Amino acid sequence: MKSATVSTIETLVRERKIRAASVQIRKFLRQPAVRGDFKSLIQACDWYRRLGLFREAFLLVSDSLEGEALPLGKDFSTRQPRGRKILWAARLLNLLGASSQALMLARKLVAHDAEAHQVLGNIFLANFDYEAAHVHFKQMLRLDQDPDSYRSSLNRLSLADALAGLRKFDEAIAHAQAIAQGKRTAEDMLLKGIALEAWGEYLARCSRWNEALPLLLAARSCFPPDDRTPDRAILDKWEGYVSCKLGDTKRGTAKLKESIATLRILALRPEAWLDVFRLLDEIGGLTPSEQARLTHYPGLSPGFTKQFQATPAHFGERVCPLHLDLDADEFNDNGKWFLGMNHELRLLAALRIVEDWGLSLERAKAVIWPDEVYAYPLLEARLHKLIGRLRTRYQAEIEVRDRLIFLSTESRARVSVAVGFAEKRPSFLRLHSEFAAKDLSTHYELSRSQRAVRLLEWQERGWISPSGRGAQLRYRQVSPG
Repeated sequence: MKSATVSTIETLVRERKIRAASVQIRKFLRQPAVRGDFKSLIQACDWYRRLGLFREAFLLVSDSLEGEALPLGKDFSTRQPRGRKILWAARLLNLLGASSQALMLARKLVAHDAEAHQVLGNIFLANFDYEAAHVHFKQMLRLDQDPDSYRSSLNRLSLADALAGLRKFDEAIAHAQAIAQGKRTAEDMLLKGIALEAWGEYLARCSRWNEALPLLLAARSCFPPDDRTPDRAILDKWEGYVSCKLGDTKRGTAKLKESIATLRILALRPEAWLDVFRLLDEIGGLTPSEQARLTHYPGLSPGFTKQFQATPAHFGERVCPLHLDLDADEFNDNGKWFLGMNHELRLLAALRIVEDWGLSLERAKAVIWPDEVYAYPLLEARLHKLIGRLRTRYQAEIEVRDRLIFLSTESRARVSVAVGFAEKRPSFLRLHSEFAAKDLSTHYELSRSQRAVRLLEWQERGWISPSGRGAQLRYRQVSPG
């Protein structure tokens, strides 16, 4: 029974019959011989992954971890079932766009085989940590037991991507060239197309536009005409970019926008399509508003933000009824200042920044609860409660569509956000060079205990120093630097 079911599911997955495959996977998991079986669990996760059902796969593996906390200071071996489950949890969180949680788990894992190194390498690669990715991919190839396989060739292209990220373009090109020019069967044409695209991409990234374009055009003939996979979207991205650099701005811009549309339809992690916006910005194709959104999009991987210089930004007019200052951790609600932004206001700020690009439910969870990786299955309900409170407390018009959250144009007009400014001190300190404790309570309506906590925090940060005692106690602002 089990082997017959596996064969049926494999056929459905290969044919991309998502609904039928999902039904059969659930039946497979209910079989007595399958329940509690580690290999069957991983098999089901892989089917879900191949179908693009990353959330379903993550919920399956997270349920099997039974909500256990991640012990501090302890690493997990991928030789053990628990370590293997954590590896899969990291892989799926990364695919969902929860970068901070995925990296947190990836850094706790010790890989012992080619597959584990490949998964970890791709997590670090997707988060623009090329050094770590390169280490894992080198180990992956060293442990590869079938170096002539199709999968091994794809893995070598991942290594080439890491090398290109380290600006070792000659080495990256050599790997892609060897795969593209190798003997291929008719079934391997897609692999050849991917390798040609990578080769052209690496040339484009070192400004060799005229050499890159013929390779990218040759790669296009290797893809089916109606292909809408990430690989085809990446080809559109680099062909569009190179076309713009060679002066064909109209065609190039159209290709870049087509790439963005495909990557967004595929619901890939935001950095995938934001990186295309980055290229559009490089050729002057973004408005100032879009530039600000790109550089301040919530939860960006640190490696991604290194590719451009973020500048301070105001989203909306400061005279809006609700002004949120993310750097100073304060907000102004109809003329009254409050210190400390709660979760729903941080969500509102994120939605105001992304505007009509939207924010995925998964990225929102990662932004608001970056450290709660093992509570991840519970965060969906918490997030919808935050949305509900925004709708009632601030009359925010919020729509959730295709697992993306949008703030309406009308609601955006009532909210402004400041972010990216060097000055982290709150407004009170910008207005008062010297003050008494009661002045702080008056400005923010703080209780004595809340005020004491803030004063101690500001002293520890070197912002203020006390002077005098008792009724004569005052605080003076310390000049930066």
